[in-house]
Amino acid sequence: MKKRQILILLAALMIFTVILSGCEKPVPVPVSIDYRNQPIEKSTLLKYKNGVFVFDQDGKQVKVDKNDIREITFGEKQTQESVTTQETVKVDEKEFEKYKKYFKIAEETLKKYPDVEGINIVDEGTWTLYPDGTRENHTKVIGIILKPSAKSWGKMGHYLDKSRFKIEVNRGRTITPDGKIYDMDPKSIKIAKPTAGAKFYSRGEVFSFTLPNVEVGNLVEFDYVVKYFNPFNPDIFQGRWYFASTEPVVHSKIKIIIPKDKKLQFATRNMPAKSKTPKITKDGENLIYTWETFDTPPLIKEIMMPGLGDVLPKIAFTTTPSWDFLMSWSNKLIKEKIAVTPEIEQKVNEIVTTAKAKTKEEKLAAIYHWVQKNIEYISIKGDISTGWTGHPALETMTNGYGDCIDKAILFSTMLKVVEIESYPISVRTRGDSTAIRDIPMMDANHAITEVILDGKTIILDSTSPPFRYPYFPTSDKGISYVNEITRKIGFIPDNKPEENSWLRETEGELTETGDLKITEKWLFYGDYEMGFKGLFKMYKGEYRTKMFQDYLNSISPGAQLKELVVKNEETISEPLQTSINYELPKYPVFAHDLVIFKMPVTHRFPEVGLKTRRYDLVYSSVKMEGYKYKIKIPKNYKIEYIPKPVRYKSKYIDYKGSYVVEAGHLIYEDHIKILKTKVKKEDYQSHKKLLQKISKFSQEQIFFSTK
Repeated sequence: MKKRQILILLAALMIFTVILSGCEKPVPVPVSIDYRNQPIEKSTLLKYKNGVFVFDQDGKQVKVDKNDIREITFGEKQTQESVTTQETVKVDEKEFEKYKKYFKIAEETLKKYPDVEGINIVDEGTWTLYPDGTRENHTKVIGIILKPSAKSWGKMGHYLDKSRFKIEVNRGRTITPDGKIYDMDPKSIKIAKPTAGAKFYSRGEVFSFTLPNVEVGNLVEFDYVVKYFNPFNPDIFQGRWYFASTEPVVHSKIKIIIPKDKKLQFATRNMPAKSKTPKITKDGENLIYTWETFDTPPLIKEIMMPGLGDVLPKIAFTTTPSWDFLMSWSNKLIKEKIAVTPEIEQKVNEIVTTAKAKTKEEKLAAIYHWVQKNIEYISIKGDISTGWTGHPALETMTNGYGDCIDKAILFSTMLKVVEIESYPISVRTRGDSTAIRDIPMMDANHAITEVILDGKTIILDSTSPPFRYPYFPTSDKGISYVNEITRKIGFIPDNKPEENSWLRETEGELTETGDLKITEKWLFYGDYEMGFKGLFKMYKGEYRTKMFQDYLNSISPGAQLKELVVKNEETISEPLQTSINYELPKYPVFAHDLVIFKMPVTHRFPEVGLKTRRYDLVYSSVKMEGYKYKIKIPKNYKIEYIPKPVRYKSKYIDYKGSYVVEAGHLIYEDHIKILKTKVKKEDYQSHKKLLQKISKFSQEQIFFSTK
């Protein structure tokens, strides 16, 4: 049942990012505005700037803050009836008989997995494609609630676009062990606006209802059909099905029914060997493909494991004939949006002139930073053309907002002005499930940009929180991409560890009385720089000071922050500069004539807490962290013990560390590089031991004697 909730959310997200409703026309455009605290009204959208929409209402320009709007609908509001349910029926003992077996199955399954929240007993889907391209998805689910935390299983939710599909509920009920059956009241169905917030506007809604008497020990049952009477493309029929979740799944089955003149292409992931191949049968003019699994154990989560989409058994399928077919369709839609206009040309010339950009790379950086900073992420979507392939570049520039594909299209269009080759590309970001590329299907959640400069490929992301050129998020790395315009499937390699790093350079003095005075500079690159810029923009003034004071106190109680300097946190094109001046009073331990000193350095590795792993260990990125301390020591201190330098290296980690006393200074230096984002589970034990050695070395004690 939890799997069902995950799938519903994934489906809603996919619809949000792919097939939302709206209009491609450049502004001004007729819209319906659904205010948060006012009645719906019709108007004309003129422009958007600095978080404010400007509408034309009866010849007057009206400004409305984006946070005051729940939804913007392009064109006329859909009024078609989209919900049907059966009337509540009277049930008797004979009908309860069929549920007794499910209670028995739950009882037996609970013996195997005594600590689960609930059990998915029946999980069935039937996806049907009709000859005219319309289709429907029929879902049947029965589960038992075993803990209060599973009561959420009694709620059903689904994204609803009345212009494309309708939802018919055949059954929603709760069944108690003593034979009472509670049918859902059709009046309990709610259709509400999405609560995605002010960053996303669409004409879609959320269809939902809650079953009655959802209590521990009861069965819950759902049976509903989603009928797509207006698919965005009759020739594109695709989907995916998961056969497991974080709770046991007794029986999961998916049937895909297509006309016999269609070819179903499919890919399986993590499926049991006996379930990888579907059973194929004929029914008149149709072919039926059936996959099913039995008695699948619950997935037990681990720290830093792969995303659920990469470990759960699943299938993905499509009737799209080929990648060429899919790319030809989206290619045309994208290319027509990348059109240089006099307005865009004028803006580009203004950008490069202001930035004093001379070379092509300087112009590329200036335009990259401008799109990041000046085009706000707000998505107003309509049909598949705007949802998957964006709005025209001029429209996005004029509006001052857009989502990932809108910004990628504008960015590529602007680069055309300075004669730099570039293309919007679609990706599924790392951390989500790995994109399916062995069959031709739309499988992406983000759009970024491929740039070709002097024969070199450069990947940039103009959507994410501002990255200083040439950096872009590590979530866009180590993944495949689709370039619909060049009809290419490519791969974005990981960065070098140095390109995503946090380095601390420190000079200080240890006094005879034991006070450690430090001046420390932090250097950032890649995700680290973007992350700290965001943190420093969020925490300013006394809040920022307190944050650093708390950090120093975690190193040594009683630490005193003397000075804090942060520069360029608001400037995209300049590197972040951070320096800290602080004092750690009475820092070393004095024991008779010995002084016991430890560098204020700690490498923590939460990933080593498990004895063994079921899944691979996954890091968010390839990265590097490093320290360099140069501490002046009192003249009357004599070194008694200092650790020897170490170098630990594997295919996953490269670490070197050293302690040196030189010219009256104690010098400590180390660098740890994460070389790969995935550590195979069979290598976990050796990896764990290596990290433990690194942690131990960084906490070694140095012994001085006083003369």
